[in-house]
Amino acid sequence: MLAVGMGNVVEVYRDCVTATKRAYMRHRFVTPVGNLNFCPYEDVLGVATGSGFTSLLIPGAGEPNFDSLEANPFQSKSQRREAEVKSLLEKIQPELITLDPMVIAGVDLPTLRDKVEAKKKLLHLKPPKVNYDPRKKAKGKGGSVKIARNKKIVQEQSRKAFAKQVKELLPREQKSEEDKKSGHVLDRFLPKKT
Repeated sequence: MLAVGMGNVVEVYRDCVTATKRAYMRHRFVTPVGNLNFCPYEDVLGVATGSGFTSLLIPGAGEPNFDSLEANPFQSKSQRREAEVKSLLEKIQPELITLDPMVIAGVDLPTLRDKVEAKKKLLHLKPPKVNYDPRKKAKGKGGSVKIARNKKIVQEQSRKAFAKQVKELLPREQKSEEDKKSGHVLDRFLPKKT
């Protein structure tokens, strides 16, 4: 069925695929029609007008034989839960769906070894040397002591900056003993033993 709103008149056409000369039903309102929509699986047409909302009964508008596998308006809680799980499984990539849970938990060893070696190399790097040239040469007593002190300060600051950069590249959190003991990635979803 097709519902059309023009001004303050709503017309409903049946079998509009073939040539129709006149409307199946017509209803006239006092105020202009704003919006209209059929209720799914029912013989009701909702019409919003300037003065409010009206429900029109249109015999034969509802789908008498709906497909409960496609959309079930009378589904129970368990059916709704099952449909939700099914829709979520359709979103998962097919490569991740497997009967062997160890495939998902497997670690790519060559790339892991490369990462570990790169981190070890970072730990053994020496900070770059800093050449300190004072802007003004010190004259008189204690001048060379001030230059040496300033040189140490600049070198220490560069070492701290280098250590900070290396620390950012290393992993931030160490795993707790419980995490190290767990044998499988998916074990975190199992209930904990008390």
